[in-house]
Amino acid sequence: MLTFAYPWLLWGLLALAGPLVLHLLNRRRPRQLVFPSIRFLRRSQLPREGRRRLRDLLLLLLRLLLLAAAVLLLARPRWQAEAEPVPDNAARHAVFVLDSSASMGGWDKLPRGRELVTEALADLSGWQVSFMSYAQGVLREDPLATAPGAHDAAMAAWSVTALPGNPDPALRRAVALLAGASTGRLYIVSDFQQGDWSRVYDLVPSEVGLHMLDVGRDGVENAGVTMVRGVELPNGSSRFLVTVRNFSNVTLKRTLTVRVGQERQTKELDVPPLRSQRVPVVFSAAPEGSQAVAELDADGYELDDRYLFWVGRTPPAKALVVLPPDDSADSRLDDFFVRQAMLAEQDDGLARFEVETVTTDLLFGVDFKAVQVIFLLGSVEMLTVDDVDNLRAFLERGGVAMATPGRSPALAMRALRQTSLYSGQLQGMINGEGLGIGKVEPDSVLGELFAAGEESDLYTFVIFRHHRLVPDPSAQTVISSLAEQPLLQEKNVGAGRLYVFAMGFSPSWSDIALSNSFLPLLRELCLSAVPADYGVLRLSCGDALPQLTTLLGEAIASSRPIDSSVPGLHRLGDWPLEINAPVRESMTERRYAADVRTALQRDSADAAGVGRATPGSGGMPARQPLALWRWLAIVMAAVMLVELLLRTALKV
Repeated sequence: MLTFAYPWLLWGLLALAGPLVLHLLNRRRPRQLVFPSIRFLRRSQLPREGRRRLRDLLLLLLRLLLLAAAVLLLARPRWQAEAEPVPDNAARHAVFVLDSSASMGGWDKLPRGRELVTEALADLSGWQVSFMSYAQGVLREDPLATAPGAHDAAMAAWSVTALPGNPDPALRRAVALLAGASTGRLYIVSDFQQGDWSRVYDLVPSEVGLHMLDVGRDGVENAGVTMVRGVELPNGSSRFLVTVRNFSNVTLKRTLTVRVGQERQTKELDVPPLRSQRVPVVFSAAPEGSQAVAELDADGYELDDRYLFWVGRTPPAKALVVLPPDDSADSRLDDFFVRQAMLAEQDDGLARFEVETVTTDLLFGVDFKAVQVIFLLGSVEMLTVDDVDNLRAFLERGGVAMATPGRSPALAMRALRQTSLYSGQLQGMINGEGLGIGKVEPDSVLGELFAAGEESDLYTFVIFRHHRLVPDPSAQTVISSLAEQPLLQEKNVGAGRLYVFAMGFSPSWSDIALSNSFLPLLRELCLSAVPADYGVLRLSCGDALPQLTTLLGEAIASSRPIDSSVPGLHRLGDWPLEINAPVRESMTERRYAADVRTALQRDSADAAGVGRATPGSGGMPARQPLALWRWLAIVMAAVMLVELLLRTALKV
């Protein structure tokens, strides 16, 4: 039996009428010319009309054959041998795989899917039928039962979720259910959204009858709210940036409404096709810790028209100060000045910090994953091997660590060299001349902050002493002295940064901690470890809840159960948690059902040249369909060669 993967392309055979029409229109017709005299014309032999007509017909047939072969090649024909009659008492199983992903909630896809299932069941009288729904995984599986007895219960239980779709687990389970049947059919009921069906290949044996029940629609229009970011302004108001995405191919006019507390603002939008538009909204008084929503007027897919978000301050970033266990006056002063700088209130909308202090002998109980910045204030030489390993892992994840010299700076440098964190060296102490800031590297993390030197006191405070630091060749010198000695070096370790100072922060080293530049200097070095959206946990429906821990490694849990499968606002300890619709399900691009069929049920003869075992056949290879497209490609090549030779021989 001849079948086609893309039968609708056979309409292209109508194009064969084109060459025929052109041939009829271009037939040569004799023209009558009037001459006053023909005595000066030579007699010539006209070519026989029959030869010209034969030549034209041969070229016409070749071109028609070439066009027909091209159309058939695109339609991907296959020849499947007629199946042997199945006895009446043979096991005949059918499985319906029902798409319950979020995208099925728009444009009446679910009612259309129920209609298609009912129509398909009319051909399954006496069959054993199972229904299986899926989203990220298999949601529900009914046992095999005689059709149509299980139909009503399965259709009533089939509903749409807010989860993204992943058909792979359901397809594998459905194929396993059909393995014991003499005859098996697999029905897939889906909108075949591209994001869900782009990674499924070769899952269904070719002997299983595969039926695609497509409930999707092309050319639909959809826009959704994909993100809301907020920042507090110095005057006490709040500014929110709402991102609206147009997922369709035409410009959409939508109405955006943002509600914060009792306030409400509405804006009319013209969103370009396949683009995002950021809409700023400012509220004069946003209640601390209140819930808010940004929503669009409803369209065919309503799940992404509503975005929930929190208003108010977010939890501060965590900074850990590590001190030596002995009672060092310099270390205590370093700790004091770091706390004063990091805990200072800022009106710049940047991240706030919370500072905790621990000594090196208690560092083993600290969870480095709970902090973003670590200050090693004269304590590097006190770290154990495990502490250094944890420090390396912390840096590689994107953390920031700052090390200042302690009582045994040579031991500290050796510890850093042995672990390949930093290969610089110390060569004594510098006192007296050249003790001042000479340069901030323009291309460094501090370059832009201190670009206008005359407006900062960074270059005016007094330095009493500092170590002579032989720099690490792979590190960057951020700050150097008037004598061009490195005072601060930056070493990239994985995704994080290690900063090595040649002096401490206490007044016995310099007056840097008493300057106005100290606070912005430390904060600028630390901010690279704090993501721009730090403080709010933003998840899509179906994402796993994050595992948050305290500084001592204790898990942070919610006071009530959190269902991440539906949109909502929650709290994990002090952390605000926002769960909204998955953006992937908002996309309108789809795959053709014929393309999905070809991907799922590729001929094993094409892939490996051998047959696969038929379910219930005792392991004997099944008779595979013969792919004819290769032969059509050979025919096309042969026709093109013959036409070329014919045109050359006839000098056309």
